[in-house]
Amino acid sequence: MLAPEMVRFLNDIYNVVVSEMELLLATCEIRRKEKSDQDCETYFQASQLSLARNHLPPSMVFKRPKSIESVDIRLALWKRPPSHLNGEDARLCIRPVIDPAVLSCPESDLLGDLLCAIISQGSENLSTVCERLSGKLLPKRLRQFVWLSKLLRAASKSHRAETLASTEREAKVSFGHTVAWRIAELKLRTATRSPVSGLIENAVVEKYRNVPCMNPFSVNEQMILESSKTLNVLYVFNGTYEPYLIYWLFPLQMAFQQIMPADEHFYDLAMYLHSLHQNLFPSWAKIQAVADSVMSLLEREDATFFTHLQSSFRKNITIDPKEFLVNLILQEQDSAQKILASEKRDQPPLSLAKELLASPVFFLRKWMGEGFVGVLTLPAVMLVWDQFFMQDWNINTMQSFCASILLLLKDSFMAAEDYPAIREVFLLHPSGLLTADIQKAWIHLQQGGLPADIPGFNSLSQRDRVDGILEDTQGI
Repeated sequence: MLAPEMVRFLNDIYNVVVSEMELLLATCEIRRKEKSDQDCETYFQASQLSLARNHLPPSMVFKRPKSIESVDIRLALWKRPPSHLNGEDARLCIRPVIDPAVLSCPESDLLGDLLCAIISQGSENLSTVCERLSGKLLPKRLRQFVWLSKLLRAASKSHRAETLASTEREAKVSFGHTVAWRIAELKLRTATRSPVSGLIENAVVEKYRNVPCMNPFSVNEQMILESSKTLNVLYVFNGTYEPYLIYWLFPLQMAFQQIMPADEHFYDLAMYLHSLHQNLFPSWAKIQAVADSVMSLLEREDATFFTHLQSSFRKNITIDPKEFLVNLILQEQDSAQKILASEKRDQPPLSLAKELLASPVFFLRKWMGEGFVGVLTLPAVMLVWDQFFMQDWNINTMQSFCASILLLLKDSFMAAEDYPAIREVFLLHPSGLLTADIQKAWIHLQQGGLPADIPGFNSLSQRDRVDGILEDTQGI
């Protein structure tokens, strides 16, 4: 038992700390609101300057965007297969507020706010926080702070020690100038309605319908509009659109989510996505190398598993060459052209396609090329992307996650005997993994643990094994 004097002393210290924390949080909140008000004018000022130079009437750009009309999205949403339309589900359910409870709680959000306030006092604190929180799922405000810091600093050409707010302001002005100039050049009414807007809208709706972590939002008009408008802005900015960008954009949307998005929010997201694409996400060549290294690790650490994967892949290969080409990475374009050419001549393309698909490396590249967004649940995706940003998108971080997921699914892979079954495990089973198991496996590898231990970290697989043993025991 503590002496009464010590108890009073500790209570006094606690009250002082709490009071100072509340004061610090209140001060930071006031600054944040002031900064938000200033940012609302950033794009307007930047674009007005560019419009003056290009002699384009401001009304052509700064009306509230009516591109990608809600009615267009509703029509796209109603193109769902009949099997998806059932009773109440047949109605378009708009959910403007996305419940974040699955990713955070008030207590962690409060601690995250405090850490943001501490980091703001000195940039050197950011690396310390990232190091200490490695392997953890970040609170909402801290996630925004860390991700934004990494995105903006990676894109900044200035070597001066600037605050995050000033760096963001400069980036927005530069991005706004370019977008306004491109709107004038392309003779568009708004950046959210690009020449490929129809293609983008259909692709976004399809991804939200079929991807596990996106599917809960597949009838959320706000999310789909936001995705479509952001990708249109990016296309206007630099002429870039690829289907995999829908995957990359989704975690950014969740991290920087706004209940009532401001008009410039689409431009912010497009700017973040551009920085991610240009400065942080590993190149296709690096992803290829990582996939090869994961298979080499598997061959070295678990020869039985490796041999089973390789042999099973060669059994009953059935592919649609066009579907195969969608996910083909850059180094294979020449081979892809041969497949298309042989198809046009009515020649069977399977021999060449089988050669390209005869290794699990193809699916490992798909996992990583989509940032694991295509196969994991939302909490797992946010955990993975938190580590990517905290580790500066280090290629070893991606390799460890890839190996962890592959090894966690060992039992499922070993039960699959041919290409269709193996393909199903690669594409569908990762979303069945528990986030805590992925987290445990990744930390285990990062700390130098044995890969052979990881299959045992799959809680669901172990539970099934115990249930099977109990059933056998009861039958005796």
